[in-house]
Amino acid sequence: MNMKAPWPFAATLIAVLLLAACTDRDDNGPDGRPPGAGPGRVITAPLGKTVPCRLTLSGNRAEPGQVVQVDGIPSSFVRPGMRVIAREGSSEVIGSAFFEAPASGQPSRFSVPPRPARPLEGGPVMIEIGDGRQRCEAVPLEIGALPDAEPALAGRVVDKLAEWLELQVRLLGGDPDALLTAERDTIDPGLLPFAVNLRLLGSETRPGWLRQQVAQAIASGDRVIPGVMAAADLEGELDRAIAELRALPLPPAAAPAEAAVPTKNALCEGERLTPNPPPINSAAELSRRMLAAGKGGLYQSNALGQFLGTVGIAASEEAGSGANAFGAGGVSVGANALGAQLYVLKTTEAARQALEPRRIESFDVRRADTLLVEDRPANQPGRWENASVIAVGEEFNVNEAALDGLITTVGMVPGPVGAIVGVGSTAFANPISAALKELTKDGCTRINAPRYGPIDVSDEDWTRSEITGDAVTRIDHRTYRGAAIGGAELKIILRGEKFGVLGSGYSKALAIAVNPQVLSLLPSSVRLSAPGQTASIGATIANSEAGPNGPVNIARRILTLGDHQLRGARINGDLLEVDVQTSAKREDFPLRIEFKPMNPVLPGGPARERIAVIDIGGELKLTRQGSACLLPDSEVEFSVSLAGFGASELGVDLQLSGGTLVSHADNQATQRIVVRAGQAGTLTLRATSRADRNASDEISLSVLRSCLRKIHYSAGLFEADGVGIESDGSASCPPYSEVEPQSTRQEVNEADIVLPPAIPADNLLWFERSERITADFITDVTVRQDDGNGNCASARLSGSSKGESLTYAREDGTLGLRLQADISGSCRFDEVFGGCTKNQAAGVINTLSYFEVSEDTPVRIEGELRCAGLSGLVMMTPFSGIASRYENGVTPYIPTDPVNESLIRKPDGSGRVPVLWVAECKSADQVIPFSETVIFKAPRRVGGKDLIVISVSGSAQVLATGKPATVPISDPAQIPTPATGSYRSTADVEFRVKLAPQ
Repeated sequence: MNMKAPWPFAATLIAVLLLAACTDRDDNGPDGRPPGAGPGRVITAPLGKTVPCRLTLSGNRAEPGQVVQVDGIPSSFVRPGMRVIAREGSSEVIGSAFFEAPASGQPSRFSVPPRPARPLEGGPVMIEIGDGRQRCEAVPLEIGALPDAEPALAGRVVDKLAEWLELQVRLLGGDPDALLTAERDTIDPGLLPFAVNLRLLGSETRPGWLRQQVAQAIASGDRVIPGVMAAADLEGELDRAIAELRALPLPPAAAPAEAAVPTKNALCEGERLTPNPPPINSAAELSRRMLAAGKGGLYQSNALGQFLGTVGIAASEEAGSGANAFGAGGVSVGANALGAQLYVLKTTEAARQALEPRRIESFDVRRADTLLVEDRPANQPGRWENASVIAVGEEFNVNEAALDGLITTVGMVPGPVGAIVGVGSTAFANPISAALKELTKDGCTRINAPRYGPIDVSDEDWTRSEITGDAVTRIDHRTYRGAAIGGAELKIILRGEKFGVLGSGYSKALAIAVNPQVLSLLPSSVRLSAPGQTASIGATIANSEAGPNGPVNIARRILTLGDHQLRGARINGDLLEVDVQTSAKREDFPLRIEFKPMNPVLPGGPARERIAVIDIGGELKLTRQGSACLLPDSEVEFSVSLAGFGASELGVDLQLSGGTLVSHADNQATQRIVVRAGQAGTLTLRATSRADRNASDEISLSVLRSCLRKIHYSAGLFEADGVGIESDGSASCPPYSEVEPQSTRQEVNEADIVLPPAIPADNLLWFERSERITADFITDVTVRQDDGNGNCASARLSGSSKGESLTYAREDGTLGLRLQADISGSCRFDEVFGGCTKNQAAGVINTLSYFEVSEDTPVRIEGELRCAGLSGLVMMTPFSGIASRYENGVTPYIPTDPVNESLIRKPDGSGRVPVLWVAECKSADQVIPFSETVIFKAPRRVGGKDLIVISVSGSAQVLATGKPATVPISDPAQIPTPATGSYRSTADVEFRVKLAPQ
């Protein structure tokens, strides 16, 4: 709008149309209704009970449309409105006006309407302000006169309105002439509101209702409505808007309309149609369309919003029933015609803006080199590409309910007047309603927001790039190279001003890593059995631009004096193999050889060279044969393996404590050693090569008074979704695909579980053993599925599952579990998606320990449960130990006297329950130790031998699907309902217990 016009035409029309609607009459109307029985009646009464006020206006005289500031409105007033009261003889003629929505802390303002009576002359009025419950005393204001204008102005305005409307249709790829008479099912859904307005206007040869109304206004000689148009320069505003629209290039014709969707109900949840606006194929076209979306518009100020809110009240049936609206012999039919014109202006502009791209829905960069290596050639810099946006319009309601928007429009505070009077009684509502029903099949029709894209915006005209960090140097808009070892952030930012969006909220940040070359030697050390032998060393470079099939550029040199020689090199893929002929002199060893990559390097990296060592001398490995526990005076077998020694260098010296040597097969490459254990304690055996005292090995074993047999039936789990795109296979999305989950597990087959009193075979028992699982899983899943409107919606879920689960048993009776986990994940819940990543970890200890008693047998129990850094969602079951007895190793023990008889006691002789311990963490960081000696009494049957079974159990589970109020939790009912967001859970839980029969 031209804000330099004499005054905003919207504010003036507010008042003029209110004059037509809100006149207080002294006589009954022609239809026999009592005065004020229609909508205009609501403002004949004062706006509440008078209360003390200090009301002041910013001036005592104003022209129609001028903004007046009001001070002194009591803060107790809720959404106040106003009456504009003009006295004509003994009568009052009452109009209205609306406040602008005030900015925070700013005073109230309103646009001055024409005088309710005799607007062509102007004169004094009283301004009354109230909220329907209370009001201030009215204050005076002198309102200037409307300019005099010829009635023909209204005809020119409607002709230009028709031209403006036709241009809007052509800019959307439509044909206004065809649209005027088209059948409903042949109309593109997006053009339905334009078809309604074209029917209202008609053409010069086929006038619609609106042209007919304007013709009647001209014929009646109405001068108030032309006066409003002239003062507001409505004709000039249309000329400006038309000129803007003519300057825009016309797009190609839109695609054929889709068939209409059958109506489901009449509550605005029925028809939802997809428009077919002209496609957008380039960033330049998107920029032009988004920047041009506001061109040719007429509603760009709050004053216009006020005007739109008033029109429904102004052009009411009561106003058209013969009222002396302007104090000059009856209301002009132009009031209703002008109200309909305003409806056409508003809905046309709103519909076009909804169909044009209005906002950027998403911005993404599809490909970028995020990992650079330091020897990347300068003529092959890193590069990003395929930056794209998806732009969307807005949903639009093509229904009678659109009329309600004329009352409560942005920028207007309707107060008690606008809140009570609706638009159902407007004279122009019926023809608009008829046109709507004709084209929407009497239902509620919503036009889905159009989508445009993805549209490539990679060029520098549309995006800019910047790099943070010294590791990467920007070459130009799309390319960059490594400058130092380390990391940097590459940020691609959409140039919002090119698309009419403010700020830099649309950007994509990418982490760029510059990695050093890593030289590896295979092997890095070699032990020869004698001088003069030939050894082979392999070298390869990881993180090299050369890759597995590129040139291997590795220098090598001997650093040690002596008669050593490098023989020919062999290249196999990215592996360089070098033969080394060593010196025949023992004093020339150890031999050191340097390998160094000759590719380009960057500052800030670690040393790239590696040293290979070749030495003479062999290796000695001492191992225990068998896995049963060691009792006093029993034999245990060891094995010594020698490698790298000559035939005359196989001698081994033994050092033994806690036992006696039974036999030793010396001077062999593999030697058998048998040892008899002494008393309870520790047996230690050390073997050392006589030829090379540096080659030695040692084993220490526990010698136990009684053998604690034990078996683990434990479980461990790390699980995470995978990486990739998962699609539901709908017509709008890619073919069906499912991302493969990632997991590592420690599992027990239920068929392999041996239940007491049976005891597993010795080869299944755990004496000295451990099982470990580790995970380092990354989740990055893009889920795609139909949004219910034929569009493929996309959601990204990410997370990780990292950690370790260790279950172990020691010969001394120790049992343990440790779970370290760092789990993250995300959830998305909305009208389309509903779910979370399945990232979790778990550790379960379930152990059975067996020993026999034939006399009173003390058992020492020592252990602890440690919880550290529990956060997020950590579920735990108590860690406990429960003892069971099987008489004669077969029959479950049942006490004869349950009250007094107990075959498990405390050292002081008192009875003891068979629950030996229960440990449960109650906070995020806690250590719970326990220590006790219990006595398992001799069997009831003299000379018998009973089997004692101690069951050890407990578990910890770590998930990332929500965050409870406290950690840990033990009741699954306490798990919170997942919600959209990202979550992280951590835990370090360790349980150990040592059972030592005495």
